[in-house]
Amino acid sequence: MDVLCWIQSAECVLSANPKLDNPRNFTEDYWMKEILKLIVEKQQVFAQLPLFKFLCDSNVDPRERLAFAPCFAPFVMGFGELNRAVFREESNDPIQLMINQHSREDDSHWIWFLEDLQKLSFDLSMNFSDALKFLWSDETYVSRHMIYEPIGTPTGQVPFRNW
Repeated sequence: MDVLCWIQSAECVLSANPKLDNPRNFTEDYWMKEILKLIVEKQQVFAQLPLFKFLCDSNVDPRERLAFAPCFAPFVMGFGELNRAVFREESNDPIQLMINQHSREDDSHWIWFLEDLQKLSFDLSMNFSDALKFLWSDETYVSRHMIYEPIGTPTGQVPFRNW
């Protein structure tokens, strides 16, 4: 889910609850429970998207269900970079320390992606220039640009919106 969409959803929940006229009256524990509740609600909606129904359809060959994987490569490979270069920041702030821990856990998931590509027999030989043409083709445009969105989100700026 788009982070800005999530923030707007959270604002909607807060504004719809008249008891929240002064957010400072509530404990961190209360806010964390509200946020987790919203995350669960959004995950349930997200899980009903047609893509996930298709991915779970055992009548379709698994390689066909995952045929989009190579197009997703720019996002997967860029996510490790995002964790190392954007999300992580040396700080004693407890929230930043949690972000740092999580980003360290996530910054090497791309290795599993490469292993999965091999297992699915998607690891085909290709010369370097053809690989670059594919990675910067229209087929990978959206996933390539998805990686840039979180960079602007903490400041409220979304750097790339023409896609």
